[in-house]
Amino acid sequence: MDEETRARYEDVKKNWKRAIGKQEYLLFLEGKKLSRRQIMQAMCYECTAGYYDGVADCELRDKPCYAFMPYKNKKRD
Repeated sequence: MDEETRARYEDVKKNWKRAIGKQEYLLFLEGKKLSRRQIMQAMCYECTAGYYDGVADCELRDKPCYAFMPYKNKKRD
Protein backbone atom coordinates (compact mmCIF):
# COMPACT_ATOMS: atom_id res chain seq x y z
CA MET A 1 0.00 0.00 0.00
CA ASP A 2 1.50 3.35 -0.99
CA GLU A 3 1.76 6.26 1.43
CA GLU A 4 -1.28 8.12 0.07
CA THR A 5 -3.48 5.02 0.22
CA ARG A 6 -2.21 4.23 3.74
CA ALA A 7 -3.15 7.75 4.89
CA ARG A 8 -6.60 7.42 3.29
CA TYR A 9 -7.07 4.00 4.93
CA GLU A 10 -6.18 5.33 8.38
CA ASP A 11 -8.44 8.37 7.95
CA VAL A 12 -11.43 6.26 6.89
CA LYS A 13 -10.85 3.67 9.60
CA LYS A 14 -10.50 6.26 12.35
CA ASN A 15 -12.76 9.14 11.35
CA TRP A 16 -15.47 8.04 8.93
CA LYS A 17 -18.91 7.00 10.10
CA ARG A 18 -19.65 3.31 10.67
CA ALA A 19 -22.08 2.41 7.89
CA ILE A 20 -22.77 -0.09 5.13
CA GLY A 21 -19.74 -0.26 2.86
CA LYS A 22 -17.07 0.87 5.32
CA GLN A 23 -15.55 -2.58 5.76
CA GLU A 24 -15.75 -3.18 2.01
CA TYR A 25 -14.07 0.15 1.26
CA LEU A 26 -11.28 -0.65 3.71
CA LEU A 27 -10.81 -4.05 2.04
CA PHE A 28 -10.60 -2.27 -1.32
CA LEU A 29 -7.92 0.09 0.01
CA GLU A 30 -6.02 -2.98 1.27
CA GLY A 31 -6.04 -4.30 -2.29
CA LYS A 32 -8.32 -7.27 -1.54
CA LYS A 33 -10.54 -8.81 -4.20
CA LEU A 34 -14.21 -7.87 -3.75
CA SER A 35 -17.47 -9.31 -5.03
CA ARG A 36 -19.72 -7.13 -7.19
CA ARG A 37 -21.96 -6.48 -4.20
CA GLN A 38 -18.98 -5.46 -2.07
CA ILE A 39 -17.75 -3.18 -4.85
CA MET A 40 -21.11 -1.40 -5.03
CA GLN A 41 -21.25 -0.98 -1.25
CA ALA A 42 -17.69 0.36 -1.17
CA MET A 43 -18.41 2.76 -4.05
CA CYS A 44 -21.54 4.12 -2.37
CA TYR A 45 -19.70 4.50 0.93
CA GLU A 46 -16.76 6.34 -0.66
CA CYS A 47 -18.97 8.50 -2.90
CA THR A 48 -21.06 9.74 0.03
CA ALA A 49 -18.03 10.15 2.32
CA GLY A 50 -19.31 7.50 4.69
CA TYR A 51 -22.90 8.65 4.95
CA TYR A 52 -24.41 5.81 2.93
CA ASP A 53 -27.03 4.22 5.14
CA GLY A 54 -28.38 1.77 2.59
CA VAL A 55 -32.03 2.59 3.17
CA ALA A 56 -32.52 5.85 1.29
CA ASP A 57 -31.93 7.12 -2.21
CA CYS A 58 -28.61 9.00 -2.37
CA GLU A 59 -30.08 11.00 -5.29
CA LEU A 60 -26.66 11.19 -6.99
CA ARG A 61 -28.11 10.48 -10.41
CA ASP A 62 -25.00 11.69 -12.24
CA LYS A 63 -22.90 8.79 -10.91
CA PRO A 64 -22.36 5.76 -13.19
CA CYS A 65 -23.28 3.27 -10.46
CA TYR A 66 -26.57 5.01 -9.58
CA ALA A 67 -28.45 2.59 -11.83
CA PHE A 68 -27.54 -0.16 -9.35
CA MET A 69 -28.53 1.81 -6.24
CA PRO A 70 -31.13 -0.48 -4.59
CA TYR A 71 -33.10 2.31 -2.91
CA LYS A 72 -33.31 4.74 -5.80
CA ASN A 73 -36.64 6.33 -6.63
CA LYS A 74 -38.26 4.55 -9.54
CA LYS A 75 -39.36 7.77 -11.28
CA ARG A 76 -36.97 9.43 -13.72
CA ASP A 77 -36.76 13.22 -13.90
